[in-house]
Amino acid sequence: MINFIIFNVILLFAGLLALFILSIGVMACIAPMALFAKSENPPKIVTLPLLGIAGAYQIYFWCFWSAFCVAMTFKFTQKPEVTWDWLYWITGFMWCISLISWLAYKEEQSSKSPKESHGIEKGTILYSFIAIIAFLAFAFFPSLILPPYGWALKVFGLHGYVGAKNASNKTNTTSNLPEQFVDDRITFAQVKQLFNDAMDLTKPPDNSCRPFDMPKEQEVQLRAKLNEGISLSKKIDDSFLDYLNADLKNNFHNKYVRGYELILEGLNSDTSNENSIGVKKQLDGSKLINEFNKWWTPL
Repeated sequence: MINFIIFNVILLFAGLLALFILSIGVMACIAPMALFAKSENPPKIVTLPLLGIAGAYQIYFWCFWSAFCVAMTFKFTQKPEVTWDWLYWITGFMWCISLISWLAYKEEQSSKSPKESHGIEKGTILYSFIAIIAFLAFAFFPSLILPPYGWALKVFGLHGYVGAKNASNKTNTTSNLPEQFVDDRITFAQVKQLFNDAMDLTKPPDNSCRPFDMPKEQEVQLRAKLNEGISLSKKIDDSFLDYLNADLKNNFHNKYVRGYELILEGLNSDTSNENSIGVKKQLDGSKLINEFNKWWTPL
């Protein structure tokens, strides 16, 4: 239950932030039209391109909101303790379209004429249709999210969840698995979650790319999660990995897990400067993990 509450709280605050970003973006797109505010017939050569840009921005934005809802749903349904995946998917879908509906309701309240109200209604139908199609497309084909919105998902720490889900649909629905693989599926999900949580701890508090001094307590948590994830990974039966994909066993052990082993070894080694053995091992580990993710995502 706590996961479901957190899921909704995150989407609530994300929705409020999304509305603010949408408003700023639309205002920026149509701002030049203020130059013709006193003109009864502003030149179409100026207004039409500006309206076109504003419309394209809104389409891109609502598709991104759909992508965010899908990615967040993937993140929570990958948690081993979450068993009612359908509830999260229905809720994620409702958040996807409810934001548009709420915005349309507020705009209709401030409309000054039936014609303006009708235009708002038509826009709501159009953008809702686009958001629904985008949500369904991203849910069934998550790799479609990465070309237009991969950069944003990295900012929010959701890139890995989308890539992993794309290649591991079987690992998230126990009913689709042979009975002997159910425990492996749970362990597999736990390993991914531990490694994802560990990487979240390495991010600077301000989400910048600048180096930062990690608090001692945070470093202890990082080592613990890496150790636990590596230990659990050894309990996954190779036949389960072969069942998912013929090449997964090799890539999982020699790139994914080995990458995190190198990161842990690097943390336990000398990291006094950028040329130290500890830093080199961490860079090598990150390279292996990136290679795995590039292979994993397109499947």
